[in-house]
Amino acid sequence: MAEHLSDEEQLENFKQWWKENGLFTIAAIVLSIGGYFGWDHWKANQQQQMETASELYQQMMEVAIVEPGQRANDTQHRLVNELAMQLKEHHGNSQYARYSALLVAKFAVEKNDLDTAAEQLQWALEDADEGLGLVIKLRLAKIEASRDNIDLAL
Repeated sequence: MAEHLSDEEQLENFKQWWKENGLFTIAAIVLSIGGYFGWDHWKANQQQQMETASELYQQMMEVAIVEPGQRANDTQHRLVNELAMQLKEHHGNSQYARYSALLVAKFAVEKNDLDTAAEQLQWALEDADEGLGLVIKLRLAKIEASRDNIDLAL
């Protein structure tokens, strides 16, 4: 077999290869490009979701500001609860939603609504990381002790 093929033979070989592999080659290129742009879009969307969650949490923290020794008023309680619900509904997997549940629980304890506080803490505990989970368990234990559920608190 000759080491050097003529241009016509090379073109003929390429045409034959293209008949056998052309569709697969085009599909691989389209899938690669689509995968790249899809991944890029997904990452941008995730970033946007986290920024939105961060903004909601920031708004909630600004609403919750009180002077030292003071308690939040009813308007603050209502706004914090609304913002926390938005975080839970739209960004339930974020840590911001977990921290918002902790703040709602704090406000519920201030109103002596221990059932709501325990409910919020239980929700936050579901997918919390280890460090936050320990804090939540401690707060739950305090609430259960206040409700005279000593065995559950332990």
